[in-house]
Amino acid sequence: MALALLYGTGCLALKPEVLLAGRSFPADRLIDLRSGMNPAEVSSILGEPLRRGAAAEGEVWLYESLYQLRACQLYLLFIPIGPSAKERRTATLTFADHRLSSVTLVTREGTGRRSTRRFL
Repeated sequence: MALALLYGTGCLALKPEVLLAGRSFPADRLIDLRSGMNPAEVSSILGEPLRRGAAAEGEVWLYESLYQLRACQLYLLFIPIGPSAKERRTATLTFADHRLSSVTLVTREGTGRRSTRRFL
């Protein structure tokens, strides 16, 4: 019994998703973007990008965020143990002649799993 009290594991708290780095952006709104939109229209949907740059294709906007995912945290005597799940979301938007031409979302999990989704 005493051992069970000293070593108690289980889900004591379901932690909310927490932004660790970057800037939060509404990734679910990427589907609202349309080819040919101007930068002001894109900003009104996604907000300002984390970074802007130039590439051979035109102007590139980068939206990036690193989250600690909502998950059950294991505890040993009220000390959290085990890794916390993290996910990096990177949206790359390319403008050609000041018009949106491509949108790509890359999601990387802490396990190394990566998924890429193209919207335009």
